[in-house]
Parts: sequence; C-alpha cells; structure tokens
Amino acid sequence: MSDSPRKSWWVLAALLLAASPAVFGEGSGTGSFAGFYGQTAARQADGKLLVAGGATNRAGGFDFAVVRLDADNTVDASFGSMGIARVPVYGDFEWAFFIAVDGEGKLAIGGTAQDPATCACPLAQCQYGPCHSSPALARLNADGTADRSFNHGAPLVLALDYAGAGYVTSDDVDFQGFEMEADGSIVLLASTLLDDDTLTPASAVARVDRDGTLDRSFAADTVAAHVVQLALVIEYYNPGLDHYFMTASRSEFAALDEGTFGDWRRTHGAFHAWPAGSVMGQPVCRLYGAASAGLNSHLYFVDADDCRDRAASDAWMLESPEVFRVDPLPRAGDCSAADVPVYRLSNERRDANDRFTTDPRIAQEMVAKGFAPAGSGPRGVYMCVPA
Repeated sequence: MSDSPRKSWWVLAALLLAASPAVFGEGSGTGSFAGFYGQTAARQADGKLLVAGGATNRAGGFDFAVVRLDADNTVDASFGSMGIARVPVYGDFEWAFFIAVDGEGKLAIGGTAQDPATCACPLAQCQYGPCHSSPALARLNADGTADRSFNHGAPLVLALDYAGAGYVTSDDVDFQGFEMEADGSIVLLASTLLDDDTLTPASAVARVDRDGTLDRSFAADTVAAHVVQLALVIEYYNPGLDHYFMTASRSEFAALDEGTFGDWRRTHGAFHAWPAGSVMGQPVCRLYGAASAGLNSHLYFVDADDCRDRAASDAWMLESPEVFRVDPLPRAGDCSAADVPVYRLSNERRDANDRFTTDPRIAQEMVAKGFAPAGSGPRGVYMCVPA
C-alpha cells in the first residue's frame, strides 16, 4: 500500500488546479466548479485524469466530488454533470482522499464523512469537530454515475469497533489509505483514538468486496470495521412556512439541499433511527396536509392508530406508513440507557406542524415560542432512538 504513486498524482493535480483557478478553486465563482477542491488524482488508461476531493454544497458543507480532465487538461463535460460527479454521503462535511480505477474503467473513491447526528454545534463551527467522522467508500461508473452494483448505488459508511464492545467514540477517524485489488475489492486502513482513559491510538484494516459487502474474514483484530446499519434522520426548516420537516431518505436529502421543494434549510438537528424495513423497533408514519386545506405541512406518528385516524381526514394523506423505525417508549415515559429520547413539540396552529429534537434545551426554547409539548411522562418524551 505504498503511497508514492498517490503523492505524485497529488502533485500533478495541485499543478492543474493552480493553472485553472476559474474552473476549480474559489476564484471568481464562475463556471460549474467554483467551490471544488482537489485532494488526489488518478490517471485512466486513456490518459484522462480524475481529480477527487470535496465540493461545497447548499447546506454549507462539502460532498465527495470527482472532476475528469481530458488528456489536454480541459474538463471532460461527458463525465458526471458537465464534468463533475458529486457524491453526498450525509450532505454535511465529507472529503475524498483516495481514488482508484478498475479494469472496467469504474471508479472507487474513499474518504471521511462527518455524522451530523453526533454534532454538538452548528456546521460552521463543527467542520473540524467535535463531530464523529467515519470512513466512507463510493463507486462510480466510468461516466460518473452511481455504480448500482456496489451497495445498491449508495456510499458505504464504516464504523470502528473495539473488541466487539461497541463503537469507537473518539471524535475523529482518519482514513489513512486504500488499495484496489485485482478483483475490484478495496482494502482500507483507518485510525482513531479509543474512547478510553488514555485515548489509546488504534488502527483498523478492512476489506470491502466488489459489491460493497464487508469481508468479515479479513483482519478482524482488536479494532475491526463494520457497516453502519443505522439510518440518519435530518431536520429541515422552511422560514416562509415556519414549518419543520425530517427525513431519513438520501434522495430527499439531495432534493431538499438543492432547493427542489422550496426554501428548506438544514437546522443541523439530526438523530439516528432504525431504517425502514428493519426488524428493529416500530414504524414511524408520515402524513401530508393538503395546501388546499390551508395546511401544506407534514406530521409524524409512532402510534398506528394516530396515523390511521389522521389519514381518515380528507385534509390529510398518508405519504408513508414507515419512513423509519424507533424503539418502543416505556410506559414510564423515558427511554432506556441504550437509547436517546426524542421530544415532540406542536405548533398548536391550524397548519399543524411538529418539531422533533433530542436536545432538551431546544425543546425548552420551542415551548417559550408557544409550542406545546406532545410527549409522555414527566419529561415529555415522544419516542426513543438508538444512540
């Protein structure tokens, strides 16, 4: 896993970026690639150059991104979208450090992705911590589109586990390197600090097969990698509507971040949940209130009877019986030690809308603004989610 070839390509990429500031750098903001920053590069067999790194997104963070240059160092507009392929993992703060090309001309990129559910402050303050980051991999077809034979076309996020005892909870995981093997599998090296009394340095080596499956027979030492199975639920706010919305759908992340549905903005509120279709927990439904009824809003319920009763109204439509899953709320109205409580606050208006948060301070702020607690027990908890 020598990195001398990677360093030589990085130098070449740096020279190209310096020579084309209007295309790649902050520059004047002209062209498609203002806000793209190259980190590493690889040469295709046909002489074209692939430059990987990060590109700014609408949420104020960075996505994995790849730009392809023709042999004469002009942008290859046939690649991705007019020459650039963006690969959002969470859409928060992600950076590609490694890229490789297989025998079919398909690409593999690797880097780190920051999990917004672990952030304790706004994105602008958390880009370099104290959020947790994880190694992430993605594969693209030769034209820059998602390779659906790898993890169903989605990026693969890995977590590090110490002796099977749970997630390594150091604030940072560094992706140290990766190498593509002849069969298309990827071997990666990551390092972190164990969440123990002395913050012991630790490394993990893992191999991911061509289809995105983690090879569990490979390098299972003290620190091992495993695939992150939790869904990420991200909160958005629309100031014009004064409504909140949350989703665990990657396609909805992308559409909301691009402004497809209007002026929805990330609040940087997020939490983990069990993915839809999981055998874990119980489903959360989502309903849409018709704009023609003066609503134009969404509601979420854990209780199936609440979903059914609200959907019986002509003004509300059941969009999905299961957008994600959560753990049962105990009768006492508080979550188990393994879970995180989620508070529900209702706006108490005709255009019914709720806000969900894991932060009790935000819950108190919303009550001060006129929202009403809509949970159970002495703390007003509505549902429990995995940490």
